[in-house]
Amino acid sequence: MKHESDRSPESADPWRIAERRFPAQGTLADRLRFLVGYAVLATSHLNTQPWRFRVGAGELDLFADPSRALPVADPDGRLLTIGCGAALFNLYTAAHAFGLATRVRTLPDPARPDWLAHLEVSGECAPTDRDEALLAAMRTRHTHRGELDPGEPSPSLLRAVAEAVARHRAVLTFVRGDGLRESVADLVGEAEAALWSNDAFCEERDRWLFDRISPRRDGIPRALVDNPTRDPGFAVPEWSIAVGAGPTPASHAARQAKLAGTGGILAVLGTEGDGPGDWLAAGQGLKHGVLLARGAGIWAAYHAQPTQLPAFRRRLSELLPGKAHPQMLIRLGHGYAPPQTPRRPVSEVLVSG
Repeated sequence: MKHESDRSPESADPWRIAERRFPAQGTLADRLRFLVGYAVLATSHLNTQPWRFRVGAGELDLFADPSRALPVADPDGRLLTIGCGAALFNLYTAAHAFGLATRVRTLPDPARPDWLAHLEVSGECAPTDRDEALLAAMRTRHTHRGELDPGEPSPSLLRAVAEAVARHRAVLTFVRGDGLRESVADLVGEAEAALWSNDAFCEERDRWLFDRISPRRDGIPRALVDNPTRDPGFAVPEWSIAVGAGPTPASHAARQAKLAGTGGILAVLGTEGDGPGDWLAAGQGLKHGVLLARGAGIWAAYHAQPTQLPAFRRRLSELLPGKAHPQMLIRLGHGYAPPQTPRRPVSEVLVSG
């Protein structure tokens, strides 16, 4: 596949995509190309943005980008596929918000495992208030990596989020009770320590971290990983003040366990099966629930650690009711507005051929 040249003026800063720029009088290809600008705002592990899009006359294909895989942290491509599922949800939800009805087929060719979805414009539709609210939330949603305020979101919102997730063949299980939440938080800490004790994992992760001043349009600022605060771009890491040395597996573990154990509500998103189709469904359900929460003023934080290692994933499953395969652990709650992470412009994710 060859990368296409950029044809859209909004590409300078993907987060500043504006509804008024939608090319309503343009071709279907023009409109789909514009909608990819919402897809690239989706969440992905370490902000690798592992997706590629091919736009045709009234249709679009979503591909996984193997050059952005994480063979150590994500050897099966599960987290990669979840991220692509989130981008897919943004894409067709944005299409509906702009009046385009769509048909989507996931995993259309078993011989092409990187070909994750085919979307076809099937006509026009009347945008709903829900579509427009989700579209607005796409631009204001940023991953939270710090402490959330005490207390849970309202029961009615949590029910709505769980119902949104369930529309995508996934289930959201809330981790309630101090004993259970403490056990899950401890598991997060143990998994974090195990990952940071793996030299290959650390080397891989370092490739996706960067200093505050950087031209990169992917990855995560190092300060957000070492010490998320209200002003992470300028913060002095707390470990340097306390001990004068860099973070250790134990310090990372302690901080992640504390974050998972306090503030907001903890929840596990799971699926009945555990293959690429289930991972795509998990990504769509996760994105639907998170955007619905964001529209109500709620932030989401992610804890992938106990799902990345098979032994910890089994232990997480054993702690929870039901038989769903855990795909992602999240926190939902009120808190300070986190900084946005960079995104690649549409020109860098479009391919031809």
